[in-house]
Amino acid sequence: ITSISTVHQLARITQKVNHGFRTGKSTGMVLLDVEKAYDSVWQDAIVYKLFRSNLQLYLVKIVQSFLSNRTFTVAVNGENSSVQNIPFGVPQGSVLSPILYNVLTSDVLMIDGVLYAFFADDTAFLVSDKDPQIVVTHLQAAMNNLGEFQRKWRIKLNAGKTQSIFFT
Repeated sequence: ITSISTVHQLARITQKVNHGFRTGKSTGMVLLDVEKAYDSVWQDAIVYKLFRSNLQLYLVKIVQSFLSNRTFTVAVNGENSSVQNIPFGVPQGSVLSPILYNVLTSDVLMIDGVLYAFFADDTAFLVSDKDPQIVVTHLQAAMNNLGEFQRKWRIKLNAGKTQSIFFT
């Protein structure tokens, strides 16, 4: 599931759909959007997963320091608000943010027969089969599995932006 680039993931998806057309299979795809993905990341979960990955402790502590004690103020008409803590999320625009988000989501349980395509906070999964009902069943199983994973790690799906498509 290693993300090389969005182009790489799009090529994998296109190949899966084209293969389905050539072999007389239906292909279903679900495209997921995580609500405020980088803003809502559970920082302690990232640190926990890095620690469990056997990364050297000093590197885990560097990431923990990078994520903790972040604050902000709001300035309106020359007046500044009081300093507020930022208890969740990874810094927008940081080159580390997509990597840290991937640390959070990298251990999602894969279901046999489902092609997963991940790139940063974008996720798609596809299933092909001659029987459209099997496609639906496998996609639903993948959604159920992902739902459990997201609840456990406090990741919220944006249902309004999540899409599905069926290729026949």
